[in-house]
Order: sequence, then C-alpha cells, then structure tokens
Amino acid sequence: MSVEETLKRLFAAWSSGDADAPGAYVTEDFRLCDTAFAQECNGWPAAREFFAYAMALNPGVCMQPKDIWLTDEPDLAIVRWLMTGSNADTGKPWEVEGLSTLRFRDGLVCEEIDYYTPTPVQQAAEA
Repeated sequence: MSVEETLKRLFAAWSSGDADAPGAYVTEDFRLCDTAFAQECNGWPAAREFFAYAMALNPGVCMQPKDIWLTDEPDLAIVRWLMTGSNADTGKPWEVEGLSTLRFRDGLVCEEIDYYTPTPVQQAAEA
C-alpha cells in the first residue's frame, strides 16, 4: 500500500467512530502528539485511550485530508486537514483546520504530530 493510501485509510479510521480502527495503520510503539491540548501518547494503547476519550467528548469527529504532501524523505508526509465534530454536553458543532506531520516505518505510521488551535473546540464546550 502506498504512503498516500495508508494516510487516506488512517484518516478514514480516525473518522470512523471506532477507537480501534486506526490501530491497523500504526505501529505498536506509535507516538501521537496533540500540540493543541499538550497531549503526548507513547504507544498505540495510550493513543487509543486518548482517542476514545476525545471521541466521547466530541461525537461525530471527522478528519478530512485536504492536502497530502509526500516529502523527499520516504518516511515523512505532511497532511493539511479539516476536523469537524460537536461537543457532547452542549451539542454545539465546531470545525478546525490543522496540519500533521507523519513518520512511517515498515508501511505503518509510527509518529503523528498534530498542529491546530483548540479555540473552536473549547468554544463549543461553553454553555
């Protein structure tokens, strides 16, 4: 599977509502850094737990890749995306654009660093 196809499937998995789905596209020692909420997860089990928690707070999360850039480094890609969802408590919808750098090992993502502003997500949580 190509890097681009792996990325498309990973983003579809993040958007599936199934906390286990992204596990098929990441390494067991996957590192996830969410810079907006200063969250770092080391290992797929920790990333899965963070993802499940975030889904519970924001049902219907959808991450749509807008641009995928493959770099001269064969193990590095950059994705610009749009993430949408709604707050579980208030029902208010939100959307945010972001950027991720992703590193690959043996055809799987071993690191994802997400960059975005959390303001729209935080504003949706306000009653």
